[in-house]
Amino acid sequence: MYEAYLQNSNRLPYGHVGGLLSEMKGSHKWLTRNIINKAFMKFRKDLKNVSKKEDEKESPIPEEMNLEKSTISSALTMSTVSFESDFRLGRPVGSTDEKKCRDRKKIIDAKNEIVKKIAAAKNTLKEGKRMKRGKLKQIIKSVSVKRGVSNKILPGAIRRRVEQNSLVNYHVGGGQVSQMQKIEPTIVEIILQMARIRQCLTPSTGLQLVNSLIKDTTTQKDLLEWKKRGNSNNMEGYLRRGYWRRFMARNKEKIVSKRGQKYELNRQNWTTYANFVHMYDHCINEMVEAVVAAKLHEPVWMDRYCKICDERNAYGCKVDHKLIRPDMCICGDEVGGSISMKGDGHVGGQLMLVGKGQVPMKKISTNDKKFTLIGLTAFTGEPVMCVLILEGKRPNPSVEAGIDIRITPNSSCSDADFIMKNCGNGKYLPGGPELFFEGRRFQLLSACTNQQV
Repeated sequence: MYEAYLQNSNRLPYGHVGGLLSEMKGSHKWLTRNIINKAFMKFRKDLKNVSKKEDEKESPIPEEMNLEKSTISSALTMSTVSFESDFRLGRPVGSTDEKKCRDRKKIIDAKNEIVKKIAAAKNTLKEGKRMKRGKLKQIIKSVSVKRGVSNKILPGAIRRRVEQNSLVNYHVGGGQVSQMQKIEPTIVEIILQMARIRQCLTPSTGLQLVNSLIKDTTTQKDLLEWKKRGNSNNMEGYLRRGYWRRFMARNKEKIVSKRGQKYELNRQNWTTYANFVHMYDHCINEMVEAVVAAKLHEPVWMDRYCKICDERNAYGCKVDHKLIRPDMCICGDEVGGSISMKGDGHVGGQLMLVGKGQVPMKKISTNDKKFTLIGLTAFTGEPVMCVLILEGKRPNPSVEAGIDIRITPNSSCSDADFIMKNCGNGKYLPGGPELFFEGRRFQLLSACTNQQV
């Protein structure tokens, strides 16, 4: 095939592949036209790469290039390795979409700035006066150069926006703006933060998160009013899959949805010095970003009261960060247990009265119901709240909310609104203990899981 390809001016003769296929069809029934063409293309590509490497090895180095021998040899080595390893040239994956988003944002910001400048210039004019001829084109040119916009911005589009008093727009081609635009950066930050702590959200839980953030807020009211003006069928005040698709499209350069990878929770493998250093560095960087800690210019010695001192009176190693808001830093530790009292020892060695020769007996619970208790404490030493995780097959609101047997329920347990009527402070289902910390009210949390903890 290659000989026929060269003889026919680097083109296969018409019907050449069909003739080969008819000759070999009897002995190779699996053979097809596509298989032959693909094999021939691969043969030409390999032949071209081999000839290219040979030309590079044989090509002499020009005398006018004043380079050292080591530099030349390293360059040749790099070129050889790149061909042998099939190194791919071009932009990294995803950089094209990022560039498109940056260019689109440049155009939006440029148009908004031009519209604001034209509107401000018109407001300064006296009644009946017009702007100076060519003023609009001059502003468009100056703003485009300043923001690096190469696309052409039409003066007519700017005039229409000024007439409609549309000073700010979020789209290149105009159109309606979602009422969720102002809180979408917060949603993106929450999703990214959850992924960084390896608690990734699914698309369905992400949509639930959005609906929970706007519930009973001014954003939800604005959303309902906006839907009324558009005669929408969804007047329930929550968002659906259509919004989520558009939200992902608007933020495709920041977040994506993909299949996850499982990793093994083996303490012997991950309890290494490098992992602990990475964990502490990551935590302190997050604290600095949250403005609860600050990085010092240089490490200093501190005593146990967090005061700078000399090495002789120091407590611990040198410190390179300082806590600004210890009351906003919370730490916690988990304690696991079971409500089964079987096998428990004496509580404080308590003695019981019984007849001589008798054994004191105590009634206990043998239900093996596991739980996890997490106590959260601020860095100031003050308790903040408790988190109680119960093991169960299905949620039980009465267990999660708690029961005060001294209170009479307002309605029957079979009523659909029984939980809503009897939940709250001073009611039959009061919830967990309350705590006021830093002017905020906290309550014991409980959750039900079908997994063993």
